[in-house]
Amino acid sequence: MTKTKAIIAVFAALLIISGLGALAVRSLPGGNVARVYVDGKQVREIPLDRDSETVIETAWGSNTITVTAGQLRVTEADCPDKVCIRTGILRGGVPIVCLPHRLTVTLGAGGDADAAVG
Repeated sequence: MTKTKAIIAVFAALLIISGLGALAVRSLPGGNVARVYVDGKQVREIPLDRDSETVIETAWGSNTITVTAGQLRVTEADCPDKVCIRTGILRGGVPIVCLPHRLTVTLGAGGDADAAVG
């Protein structure tokens, strides 16, 4: 096997493993939920299996979190930079963060606060 073929084989194996990891995250026991933290404390758990709109009010401002077709995103925020909105859809281990409001949204398994994914 040439060096180029070996590199391609390793790269392909890594892609397959990461794809399987993504599938494992999507099929967590207890259903997929998003966990909302304000100033490091969990304040809400939002199920991803039904459409919803949730307004999170903090001492520093508010964020509107919308779930549509199993996908979560921040759709409104009164922070100055709107990074939380521009982050887009919540995916895998990448949280949505609003630093001015001290808000973080992560994926996790339902009902078990110690099983955060990310």
